[in-house]
Amino acid sequence: MNMVLNYPLFMMTAAFPRTIPTKARETKKMQLKAYLLHQLEVLLVINDKFKNLPSESYKSQAEGFVQAAMESDYVPRASRVPNPVCLPSPTIKMVGDAVTIPNTGLVDTIRQAAQLLRTFQ
Repeated sequence: MNMVLNYPLFMMTAAFPRTIPTKARETKKMQLKAYLLHQLEVLLVINDKFKNLPSESYKSQAEGFVQAAMESDYVPRASRVPNPVCLPSPTIKMVGDAVTIPNTGLVDTIRQAAQLLRTFQ
């Protein structure tokens, strides 16, 4: 991923959207956009047809693929990580339903990727 420094490798897989929790609205939205940015870069490299479409058209098609994967029951909702950007680490703590994470910059990186999606051409 060239557009965002330190973009998480685990988000560069087709399996990632299946781990996004669908109930946590803000988390879902941010992770979906960040993942979609990566998917658009990939699709423009591997699919010549996408290169000839207007940007809104290929964005819409790519989002459809990602939404379908995210809404799939392949990974049951109960098995999804409350916040996949906070994968297990010795410093991550669960307090009730809240996740406390160290300031590793990961959340900022994902937020930056999500914001860049708006300007992707």
